Amino acid sequence: MFEKNSLALMEQGINTDQNAESKGEPQAHNATDIATNETDVFKAKLAELEQRCNDLQDQFLRARADLDNARKRFIRDKEDLRSFTVQSVLGEIINVFDAFQIGLINAEQSGISPDTANGFQMILQQFKASLDKLGVTSIEPQEESFNPYFHEAVSTCYNDSVLEGYVVHTVRNGYRLGDKLLRPASVVVSKGKMPEESPKDH
Repeated sequence: MFEKNSLALMEQGINTDQNAESKGEPQAHNATDIATNETDVFKAKLAELEQRCNDLQDQFLRARADLDNARKRFIRDKEDLRSFTVQSVLGEIINVFDAFQIGLINAEQSGISPDTANGFQMILQQFKASLDKLGVTSIEPQEESFNPYFHEAVSTCYNDSVLEGYVVHTVRNGYRLGDKLLRPASVVVSKGKMPEESPKDH
């Protein structure tokens, strides 16, 4: 009788433990699911922040590139404006320089005194020295190949001693500032030797 009761109690204990284990399994599964969900949320949030960081970095790089381009454009525009202003002013100055030269030549031909002519020559030399300091150089082609960038052909003529397409003489000097043209030289271009008349022309 005692043994039967003991067996019954043991079986009851085993069932009680099994029921306890079975009751604990859903709780364990729930905790795992919650942890998994939290991990997924964290990963999603992390991916979102990484994307946001990449977007901000891209915006920063674009803004820096735009700023750098604007700075370069400003410097280029400033240099172009300075160059245009200098060329415009020098263009007016060389016109005055040319007029002064022509006036002096005419005055000398009109018979002004040597002292007066020497005084004007000194002024003209100072004028030219100032242009040299500014980097202005004269273009005075003579028997050079005609260059349409630096020369302006005002007329042509036959010339036995100057090859065709070469400058016979300069009518008006040209000027340039460094490699930039201020004014082309006005020149007369050779057409070569005068063609011989055929006997039929007589």
